[in-house]
Amino acid sequence: MKQSYKMRINRMTVDKLGVKLYDRAYAVIAELISNSYDADAEIVTVRAPMGQYLASKVGGKLQSKAVSIEVEDNGVGMCPEELQAFYLVVGSERRRDPRRGDLSKKHGRKVMGRKGVGKLAPFGVCRVVEIISAGGGKTSDNEQEGYRVAHVILNKEYILEDSEEDYEPEVGNLDGTLSEETYTKVILRDFDYRYVGTIDELGRQLSQRFGLSSENWRIVLEDTSKAVSHPEHRKDVGNFDVSIMPGTKIEFKGQHPTISQSSSSGYVVEKPDGTTNGLTSGFEVENKFYPVVGWIAYAKEAYKDELMAGVRIYCRGKFAAQTTVFNRASGFTGEFGIRSYIIGMLHADWLDEEEDLIQTDRRDILWSHELGAAFQKWGQKIVEHIGKLARNPMRQTTMDIFLKEGNVEERVKQEFPGKDQKDLRDGAIEVAKMLGKSMRGDEVYDQQMCEDMVQLSLMLAPLRTLDEKLREAGDENATPLSVVNDILRTAKLAETATFGRAVQKRIQIIRRLERLKDSKDTPESELQKLIEEAPW
Repeated sequence: MKQSYKMRINRMTVDKLGVKLYDRAYAVIAELISNSYDADAEIVTVRAPMGQYLASKVGGKLQSKAVSIEVEDNGVGMCPEELQAFYLVVGSERRRDPRRGDLSKKHGRKVMGRKGVGKLAPFGVCRVVEIISAGGGKTSDNEQEGYRVAHVILNKEYILEDSEEDYEPEVGNLDGTLSEETYTKVILRDFDYRYVGTIDELGRQLSQRFGLSSENWRIVLEDTSKAVSHPEHRKDVGNFDVSIMPGTKIEFKGQHPTISQSSSSGYVVEKPDGTTNGLTSGFEVENKFYPVVGWIAYAKEAYKDELMAGVRIYCRGKFAAQTTVFNRASGFTGEFGIRSYIIGMLHADWLDEEEDLIQTDRRDILWSHELGAAFQKWGQKIVEHIGKLARNPMRQTTMDIFLKEGNVEERVKQEFPGKDQKDLRDGAIEVAKMLGKSMRGDEVYDQQMCEDMVQLSLMLAPLRTLDEKLREAGDENATPLSVVNDILRTAKLAETATFGRAVQKRIQIIRRLERLKDSKDTPESELQKLIEEAPW
């Protein structure tokens, strides 16, 4: 027998907590996956057409494609009574509900959900949401035994109708039947113009949203736009991996869950050199210790996408916020490096232990709160410390990038190809290394800046080599004639190289003058500027 369902909800709630907060497909999928985690699922399968938009524009009008997104899990599921009591009641706080509580039924997981509004997330990308779930206790029906199935179809258009009546969802044909296993399947249809990343992009997005490591938790992606035999049809979501610059990682170690403690006992900081002094793995507020566990470091390369950027903060294993400098004001020493390279993963379960300090859209934390302000101050101190720690490794990395981007070794060989010019080649490389360490992270990718530094290295190499030879000769009591000849050859080469660079520069200026002279639109200010640069 089919159940009669009712959904009581303020019409604007769907708009403000669904459409407005969740307008990205991967964020919606992440919310559904977190519900699966709370339901003790061990495997969650996401089926979607990937690497494409879910709707298209036809004749100037937006039209949904005939596709669907499915999120299916093998969790404890819901029977019809549970679906009505829990799922169709928006805003009910699960953790304070004695029927459900703070821990999941089977695995005793600390549940991620709190506000009871994540179920509205799908309406940020689609108009129809179908829920099929089997759960509750085992029951029998006409000699068949199993779990009672709840099946409803929610339509955003009808939910948003201006009416005082409770919304009654459409009841699906599986409602009231029995299933051999417990499960939940959520199907989204009739989409807005939203993009789903490729299977690799979506996997990376989801791995960033969940800081979980568990033997009984697995997320599987299936790209329904590709054949089952295609190598990119199916993929497991792995860990969010980012290459770390050696010698920059600070680890904050301690027990989970990271809830407030009476003392800091058991929570330590480990620096790259193995020491633990000077920093703390958390902070104190009103005689309570609020632990932070995880790590912060410098990435090997500057950020390539927003997922990499900054420090990811998790609460109960779910993404809570992302920050680069913990709201530190701009203008501090080493700002570019920190904003472009700092990465990390921190766990702070106390963020919603007593009060919920996480914004509903999970894009930031309430930093103005007393605990938020203390967390911010702690984070800024860590950022300052790691900025100092990473100076030498950062210089080394910048130098390596410059040598590669400027093709320095090859250019040096071309400039000084002779067998007797090894000292010049070595000198040019040493000069290039020194210049590379002095460059900023953004400068090494500037083609003109790299070229200027390579040219400077080639110009200074003979002068540097000459200086070394003169010093060596001065340290000897008797200087052989061969050494004097070598010095004279190097001096001649240095003079020629210097003269050659000066001539090359003057030729460039003359050609620039000719272009300005021949152009009818050349302003007088450009000529004045050229004269100031080259008064000769």
